[in-house]
Amino acid sequence: DLAYAARTDITVEEARRVAVLKSGRYSIEEPLAIGAALAGAPEDFLVRLAEFGHPLGEAFQLRDDLLGTFGDRSHVGKPVDSDVIEGKRNVLYAFAAASTAGEEREFLRARWGGDALTEAEIGRLRSLLESSGARAATEALLEERVAVARDRLDALAPGAEERDALEELVYLATARLA
Repeated sequence: DLAYAARTDITVEEARRVAVLKSGRYSIEEPLAIGAALAGAPEDFLVRLAEFGHPLGEAFQLRDDLLGTFGDRSHVGKPVDSDVIEGKRNVLYAFAAASTAGEEREFLRARWGGDALTEAEIGRLRSLLESSGARAATEALLEERVAVARDRLDALAPGAEERDALEELVYLATARLA
């Protein structure tokens, strides 16, 4: 996250890597592994659990990024413009930077981040995320990562109780109000 903070040319793949490393692993993947290891799960199960947790962790961070820009302040629990003000080079930003040109791209790069942003500028940046297709692309990527996690959940073949708990985790991690 810090390594890319000053760059305006971050790619979607780089932003995705940040999403996984920034939050996906320590919020989803690693806690699952710790719990399963403490319960005495065999190594092959831990591998399959990580294969499930990895895309779910990325989807969790993508939802968090969407909420951090477009969420309802009363539901999110943090300012919904904090990622924009902090200049987070997240997937939303990377998709927008890749699909805008000219004056729009220059505005995005120049104004993404900074305490001096006006409400009008934040609104314009949000509009650019919409009109560039960045929001839709991020939502689509999130849904794709959820689908991969669900496919991998099938490979875990846990009992009904465990499967229900992991399905609930998928829902709680990715279906929060945006």
